Amino acid sequence: DLALSTDITPGLVGTTDPDMLREVVTNLLSNAVEYTEPGGRIELSVRPAGGGRAVIAVRDTGIGMTAEVADKVFE
Repeated sequence: DLALSTDITPGLVGTTDPDMLREVVTNLLSNAVEYTEPGGRIELSVRPAGGGRAVIAVRDTGIGMTAEVADKVFE
């Protein structure tokens, strides 16, 4: 019972490890699903960041995380 929306810039091309990219995006979306209450929203966006890079963002209406946890999330 969640709403999912995407905003992905078409034509993005880059070089990365597709398995690692899949794992990162899957983990971000799984956490969003786990911590978002029924009726909530999840948004996935992928936009160019210049220099052949992209920014992948997941936003949700879940409970969020403390600054301490956010600092450690990518360790």
